Amino acid sequence: MSDIGKRIHSLRSMLKVSQKAFANSLKVDQPLISKVETGGMLPSDKLIELICNVYDLSEKWLRYGEGPMGDGLTSTEELGILDIALEDIRLDSLIKNLNLLMFSTKRFMGIFGDYEIDIKNNSPKIAELKKQIKSVENQLGELQKEVASILKTDGTENSNL
Repeated sequence: MSDIGKRIHSLRSMLKVSQKAFANSLKVDQPLISKVETGGMLPSDKLIELICNVYDLSEKWLRYGEGPMGDGLTSTEELGILDIALEDIRLDSLIKNLNLLMFSTKRFMGIFGDYEIDIKNNSPKIAELKKQIKSVENQLGELQKEVASILKTDGTENSNL
């Protein structure tokens, strides 16, 4: 394992994230992270810059293990920044999944509505399913509001909502 690979592995371990989650946060493939961590290959300058930008790290620390991890921050502050970055990644993923679920639910309701015209609401089961779907849609709306509230509380805004 190369020294830079060890530092990347150490960073990922502190964050308590899998190679896949770490790779996803950088928008790279998991095997690349594995190869870098095990010393199978050295990270490109672009990957080093990306890791430093995403996780607010000192490039000098990541490349050479010199100086503080971040820009003169204490270890506690550095871990706080890393926790925030990880939370942002999780919130972004949650928001994308909520939006996809909302879209799918609305699309399903549209398709269901076409069949509803054909059978003219004669089935109590269909009416019950419709209520359940509406309830799920309402719960999704509440979750979106909750995520938006969390983002506003953190001082971040996301245009995906």
